[in-house]
Amino acid sequence: MQRGGLPLQPYVKITNPVDELAVSDSYCFLGKTYGLKNTSMRWSVSNTSLATIDEKTGVLVALGAGKVKITLRDMASKKSKSIELTIVETSDKSDEERAQKVVVKDDQTGYLMYQGVCYEILGKESVGVVDYYDLEISSLTIPDTILYGGWVYPVTEVYDDVFSYSYDLKTLAVGNNVRVLGENAFSGCTALTKVTFGTGLEEIKESAFEDCDSLEEISIPEGVTSLGAEVFSGCTALSNITLPETLTTLGDNMFFDCTSLQKVKIPDAVETIPYGMFTNCTSLAGVELGKGVLVIEAEAFWACESLTEITLPKGLVYLGERAFYSCALHSITFPDRKVSVGENVFDFCEELSVIRTTKAMADYYEAVFGGWYEYDVEGGR
Repeated sequence: MQRGGLPLQPYVKITNPVDELAVSDSYCFLGKTYGLKNTSMRWSVSNTSLATIDEKTGVLVALGAGKVKITLRDMASKKSKSIELTIVETSDKSDEERAQKVVVKDDQTGYLMYQGVCYEILGKESVGVVDYYDLEISSLTIPDTILYGGWVYPVTEVYDDVFSYSYDLKTLAVGNNVRVLGENAFSGCTALTKVTFGTGLEEIKESAFEDCDSLEEISIPEGVTSLGAEVFSGCTALSNITLPETLTTLGDNMFFDCTSLQKVKIPDAVETIPYGMFTNCTSLAGVELGKGVLVIEAEAFWACESLTEITLPKGLVYLGERAFYSCALHSITFPDRKVSVGENVFDFCEELSVIRTTKAMADYYEAVFGGWYEYDVEGGR
């Protein structure tokens, strides 16, 4: 690598310098080496009566007013980088201004403020996202951790309703320690187009992304076990979703009015397709039901006007009433077992002509559905 025709010399850099902190502030300095191998990085501070710094993590706590030098040194190459930091008794900047760079505690609420978002301390174990003060926030990153008072708090939860109807929010990145997204957490965020989840997520609660009608695709990460009722209801632009194999629980009306959704694969660990799950998914043309599905509840596929065929899983035991009401089905395949069937399962399925099953089950299904259909045992299982 060269600059101006000369070889670029290896060096050490502090990548997130600040020039001022207030007494009692905490800050995590970050550093990087360029062109060096087998490095051993250490942080130090020139006056430990004014500030302390963890030599390995770069976490600094401001203790007293004055000027100190912060140094990052590679012990192997002896190369280093230093910056000067001023510690003041009380900053003349507003809390909102200071919270863009360091975590600030609001005296009235006790919440921690950082980059437009408020966090509630949950003991010494973690913090949860409780509110936001940047009313025009457009890009939101929920960090893995928050540093305050020399203590590192994992961010583990986004509370109910926190960002609902944040009309300017366009992108969202969820940190790796967040386990739960609360009810209505991002509902009505009509400008939201991109969501990236962290690796620690376990549950997305009811209506968390309801009416996010600019969201076109989303991938739920492995580790998530539960999606709440109406979690993506009204996401009219959503055309593609990936569900993880860890998923076990789905909520009622999960995709209600997702009129652009085209194809869904249900993981094998899911046992129940809940009430109204795909109601009015008018573009849905392909559904692969997981091997573990035992129950399809009432109105699960109501008005799926593009769904022309479907194969029911081998273990299915119950098909709820009006499950395929007003669908575009031409054919449906039942398993080699007697599935208990609710009333009016195929009401207004005017194109349905073929019910596929095994020879052993043909008489059973003809008794259930009558002579309106052709019972194809050649293509059955």
